[in-house]
Amino acid sequence: MFNHYFITLDVIFLLLSVYFKSVFLYLISLFNLLFYVFLIDVINMLI
Repeated sequence: MFNHYFITLDVIFLLLSVYFKSVFLYLISLFNLLFYVFLIDVINMLI
């Protein structure tokens, strides 16, 4: 009984970590995209 419970906990933590990693990567890519758009804007203003 306890063993099964711990296995479920492990699976839940694994899923949570995968979910948070994907969210984190998504946020980083979004931030990079915004940063590049901002850079292009600045370059266009300078030219």
